[in-house]
Order: sequence, then structure tokens, then C-alpha cells
Amino acid sequence: MKNATVKDDVVLNEALIRKIEGLADEYALRTGKKLLVTDGHRTPLMQATAMYNNLKYARDVKYGKADLYMEIYDCWCNGFYQSNYPAEKTIADMVRVIDMQILAGKFISQHLVGNAADFSRTANIHHLESICREEGHFFMAEVHCFHVTFA
Repeated sequence: MKNATVKDDVVLNEALIRKIEGLADEYALRTGKKLLVTDGHRTPLMQATAMYNNLKYARDVKYGKADLYMEIYDCWCNGFYQSNYPAEKTIADMVRVIDMQILAGKFISQHLVGNAADFSRTANIHHLESICREEGHFFMAEVHCFHVTFA
């Protein structure tokens, strides 16, 4: 991508690359700078790990589907607050819940279907948010990143 840099561990599918390219090109036109992509398509394991860490460190991350979130949150609580219950087992339990949700056609995050990306907070929030609003994308400033769900 000409106007975006992607962290080494980030997974992107072809459709997501095209969406990010469009956003990054417009961002570069307005700012003269590149976007840094910090997250993209996630597997259920990647999603569970991200949620585990967000919960563990009390990060204020919003999920639009409260029922799905509560299923995963309850699973996290069951493992996290038990002494001698390893993080890996809690995350594996969370993966099972996310897998069941996916089988039911429900997705806690658009990262799971390759329709969302996170960007470094070094980006100019006003330009990025403005572009997203103009193009119909959902934009959210999270504690550690700027999240975009593509239209």
C-alpha cells in the first residue's frame, strides 16, 4: 500500500486491503502522511486474546452487541477470577464462545469478517474521523487506537 504502513503481525484480506487503500489515499491527500495499520482481520483466537487483554487492563472498548459481549465477558470472568486458572484456558474458553456465536451467524466484531481495521493514534483524529464520516464508515477513538468499521 502506497499510503499506509502495516505492522508485521497484522492480517489483511484483499477486500480489506482495498478499503484501507481508499481511506489511506484520501488521508494522504489531506495530510501528506501515511496511516499505520495496527490491526485488521482476526481469527476467533485473535479476537479472544484482544478481548481478554482489554478486559484484564480495564480498557474502555465498546461493543455494539451487548448480548454477545456479555456471553464473552461472563466466560472471561469465570476464568479470570478463579485462582490458578491460566490465561490460556480462559482465552480458549472465550474462543469456544466466539466460535458458537459465529456458527449462529453473529459476530462480536467486524474484525472477524475482515471488515474492520485499527489505526495508530499517531493519525490526525480530525481528518481520519472526517473521512470516515464522509465515506459512511464507523469511526471510534479507542484508548490504544482508532477503530474503523468499513461501510
